[in-house]
Amino acid sequence: MPSSPLRPVLAVGRGIWASVLMTAMALHGMTGRYGVVNPVVREHSARQLVFSGAHAVPLVLFLGVLTGGSLLTSLGIFFPGAQNQSAVTRAAVHILSREAAPIIAALVLIVRSCPAIVVELGYMRTRGEIDAMSALGVDPVRLVVVPRFVGLVGGAFGLTAMFLAAAQAGGIAAAVLVGIETDPRAAAWSFLAHLDVTDLLSAGIKAIAFGLVLASLSCRAGLSVPRDLTRIPPAVTRTLVAALVSCVLLSALLSYVLP
Repeated sequence: MPSSPLRPVLAVGRGIWASVLMTAMALHGMTGRYGVVNPVVREHSARQLVFSGAHAVPLVLFLGVLTGGSLLTSLGIFFPGAQNQSAVTRAAVHILSREAAPIIAALVLIVRSCPAIVVELGYMRTRGEIDAMSALGVDPVRLVVVPRFVGLVGGAFGLTAMFLAAAQAGGIAAAVLVGIETDPRAAAWSFLAHLDVTDLLSAGIKAIAFGLVLASLSCRAGLSVPRDLTRIPPAVTRTLVAALVSCVLLSALLSYVLP
């Protein structure tokens, strides 16, 4: 029988609904006696923050300096002249804070943290560790899922801030080199003057949203792997594609909605 044209739409809808449920379960698991205030959950959450956030800081700083420098260099070449200085700086700050910082931080998490989470939870699933936790009365959501949500959401927020700071530094250096500004201190003040609260708010909202999406997709993929080790690699591939597409679409939606 020919497949229904609605089948892909229904599959996407089921995936979105499952991710929403996973996010709701994780947020609920963060509260209460056995939430993040629990010493064991807090220790696991700290480890995930170190892995997803702290270990990725050097890469994010490097990418931030390169992105900020290349963006200011390109804008300075295409829009030369003193009359364009303010517009060039404002455009660079807008692009770096609202668009580049959160999405590049999310891309770093997609290639570093998401595959590791899917593989780790997939192995736990295939070896029966998740079922063993439930049999012993331990909630797998609080012990396994919540720390990874904390790690990815906190990592996305922190890496976005790190990227933005590094991009501003790279942009200041490039602005001096291409002649947009002659004094580094004046360039720094110009960047800060054009960075307003709405830019920071937009970057923060996007970072948190990306972290929630990546955590829900990764945890759901890892916990839904059948008890077959050969099914883990395809789950990793599907998760990476879904995470990339979801973050790009969500970024476009939030850019349209946010002021």
